[in-house]
Amino acid sequence: MIMKKIKITFAMIAITSLMFAASSAMTPAHAAPVIGDILASYNIQSGLGLSQTSVGMAFDGTNLYTTIVFSPFIYTIDPTNGQVTGQFNPGIPELPNAMAYDATQNGLWIATQGPTGGGVTSCVGGTGMPIYFYDFDDSSTTLVFSMPIALITQLLETLTSAFASLMDLLLMQLIPLMEEVQSCTTLMT
Repeated sequence: MIMKKIKITFAMIAITSLMFAASSAMTPAHAAPVIGDILASYNIQSGLGLSQTSVGMAFDGTNLYTTIVFSPFIYTIDPTNGQVTGQFNPGIPELPNAMAYDATQNGLWIATQGPTGGGVTSCVGGTGMPIYFYDFDDSSTTLVFSMPIALITQLLETLTSAFASLMDLLLMQLIPLMEEVQSCTTLMT
């Protein structure tokens, strides 16, 4: 009975291997990308001669758009080669940051690098985090709404607490594994 199960198992492995080999031979050299694949990587800052970090990025199906820390501009990038093809200033006093393209309205939703009245680098004294909409059709920028500082503060506190809990959970899982590795290492020496 055991030999029969072993033979069946080997037969299943052989069939699976043949199926895999056949499907691999039929797969084109350039398979379609899947979600999460990195298709290309570009150093936008060096292309612009800047040392600051890119803080926001959006894609409209043709162009990439990026923002740079402490810059009032949004840069347009050709995704096929990483070259900066243009820039525009949406006129946002708090400076543009995170962005999302809205195909329905043909524009960018833009969060800022700082709150209204609080300066770019501080949340102290600000009245809220403004969210703008930049319209590609008429090149206009509109302040749509502002998130209250209290909501931002609560969100940051919640994220900080969740991160601390996650770290605690990871450490609780990691410590026994480290102890097991240490004891195996001791046994091997």
